[in-house]
Amino acid sequence: MKIIIFDLDDTLIVEVAAVEAAFLATCELAHKKYGINTENLYHTVKSHGRQLWNAFVDIEYCNNIGIGYWEGLWGNFIGDHHNLKFIRDRIPTYRYQVWYNALAEFKINDSIFVQQLVDLFGNELRQRLVLFPETESTLKQLSQNYSLALITNGISDLQYEKLEKTNLLAYFQHITISGEEGFGKPDPRIFKLTLDKLGISAENAVMVGDNLSRDIKGAQKIGIRGIWINRSRKTLSQDICIPDAQISSLIELLKLF
Repeated sequence: MKIIIFDLDDTLIVEVAAVEAAFLATCELAHKKYGINTENLYHTVKSHGRQLWNAFVDIEYCNNIGIGYWEGLWGNFIGDHHNLKFIRDRIPTYRYQVWYNALAEFKINDSIFVQQLVDLFGNELRQRLVLFPETESTLKQLSQNYSLALITNGISDLQYEKLEKTNLLAYFQHITISGEEGFGKPDPRIFKLTLDKLGISAENAVMVGDNLSRDIKGAQKIGIRGIWINRSRKTLSQDICIPDAQISSLIELLKLF
């Protein structure tokens, strides 16, 4: 083996828990100001976020590169692709409308406060862009003997912001971001593209990720071995795929290699 390829979100950095915490912290401000139940507003915002997102974006494109409504609530969508330009031009209205519609369900009409919530969510989420405790030490040790690469779904500006904030950029020989290519995991093309850029064959690579379908099955389709990081110890769904190895912490990679 010559190269270890990593996923980013919920493999190296905390994403799902960070997004949830940012939503709850933002909704808590509405609770303090207007007495709205924090959990109820949280679920209402998510519902309106999905509805409005699905109504105005090209869903096929978003699914192909692996982005959802929560990226719409804090990303800048930098790039030349026409879909990115389309979203970028309309994203301020989208964000405002999501929070406005959610508050309206609680009989609140306060445009200034809506904008405060829009801004607060992005700030809260950025504060929560953190690594899992073992990430940096594991990458540091692995990089002494192997080349490291990254394949991540998402838009370029957000993924690079995460990498820069967490000081991960220096560890990777190559970084592939779906938003820059127009397709993402589990599409075999994004794995092949990375291998071609590195001049490495599939049998000399391994993929480490938290998602069985996107990371592991996608990699295995072109002959890359897949290591599933299963921190929450979910039951293995064999109808998706069977990983070549399963770990519950990145530090276990040091025993495998």
